[in-house]
Amino acid sequence: MKYFNKKFLLFFIVCSVILLAKADNFVVNGNEYAVSDDGNSVTLRAFVGDPDTLKCYVIPDVVENEGKIYPVTMLDFYQGFSEISLDELYVGSNLQYLLYDSFYSNSVRRVVWNARNCEVLDLVTSSAPAKTSASRSRYVEPYGFGKIRTERLEEVVIGDEVVSLPEQFVQGAVIKSLHIPASLTDIHSSSFFGCEGLESISVDAANPFFDSRDGCNGVVRTADDALVLACATTRIPAGIKVIETRIYCSLSVKSVVLPNSIIKIESEAFGDCAELERLECHVADPSDIELSSTLDFSSFYGIPTKTCVLYVPKGSAGLYRRANQWKDFANIVEMDEETPPLKGDLNGDGRVDVEDVNALVNIILKVE
Repeated sequence: MKYFNKKFLLFFIVCSVILLAKADNFVVNGNEYAVSDDGNSVTLRAFVGDPDTLKCYVIPDVVENEGKIYPVTMLDFYQGFSEISLDELYVGSNLQYLLYDSFYSNSVRRVVWNARNCEVLDLVTSSAPAKTSASRSRYVEPYGFGKIRTERLEEVVIGDEVVSLPEQFVQGAVIKSLHIPASLTDIHSSSFFGCEGLESISVDAANPFFDSRDGCNGVVRTADDALVLACATTRIPAGIKVIETRIYCSLSVKSVVLPNSIIKIESEAFGDCAELERLECHVADPSDIELSSTLDFSSFYGIPTKTCVLYVPKGSAGLYRRANQWKDFANIVEMDEETPPLKGDLNGDGRVDVEDVNALVNIILKVE
C-alpha cells in the first residue's frame, strides 16, 4: 500500500509539473508564446497556424493573454520558417533576442525592423532551444540575421526608434536604397556587407552620431570622422580620417580617392574589389596612415595591385614604393599637371558616375 501511495504521489507531481509548464504557454493569432521565468515578458516559440497562407509575418510589440499584456522580447524558433517564402517580415520594437536560424532559408522580400536593440544569437548546442529568455546563456554573441536568403530581400525599413543594428544584419540583400534614422547610435560596417546593388544611402539630419556629409552617399561616424558604410557610388569626402573594415568589400568600384585627411585604413576595406583600376591617395607621407596588420587580411586585401594604378602626391612615389603594403602596387604614379585625368571625370572627383552625367547635361544646357 505504501509502495502504491509513493507511485501515485510521484505520478501526481509529474502531472502537476507538466500542467504548470503548459499553463505558461498560450497561443494568439497562430503564435505560440512562453511566459518568462519572472512573468514579465514572453518568448515567441513557434507559429502553429497554416504556413501556406502566411505571406506577412508579424513579431508583435506586445501580446495580451487573460487580461495581462506582455512585451515580446525573444524569438526562439529553430529553423521555424525554413523554406517559407514570406513577402514581408515585421519585427516588433521590444524584441531583444533573435535566434540565428529562425528564418533559415527564408526568402523574404521586405523587412520592417523596429527592434530598438536586438541581438541575433547563435545556438551553442544542437539540441532544441530553451523555452524562455532566461536561458539565453546557451547562446553566443550576435552574428547574422538568421541565415535569411537575401537574394530576394529588396527593401529594408529601419524604424524611427531603432538604436543599434546587429552585425551582418542583412548581408547580401539586393536593396537599392537605405535610410538611417535619427535614433540609430550604433551600426557595424558588416551590417550591410555584400549589398552590391545599393545605390543610395541617406542619414537623417537629426542624427547626432552619423552623417552623410557633402552628399557623399555613405555613412560617416561623426565623432571620429570614420566612413562606416559605403556603396559603389560613395565618394569619400574631405575630412574623413578612418576607412572602416570591409565597407567597400566586393563592390564594383573602378576608382577611389583618399583625401589628405586619412590616418587609418582598416582590414579588408577594399576586399575583393577586383574591378578597381585607380586608387588615388592625397596623403604625402604613407607612414602617416595606419594600415591593418591582421594576418592575411591587410588593408588592401583583394585589390588587384598588379593592375590597379596607385596615384600619389608629387615627390612621394619613393616613400610609397618603400612603405609596407603600399609597395605591393606595381604601378605607382605621382600626380602632377601631366598626370592624365580619369576619362569621363568631368567634375574632377576622381571617379566617373552620375554626377559627371549631370555635369555634362549642365554643360550642354549652359547651366552655371
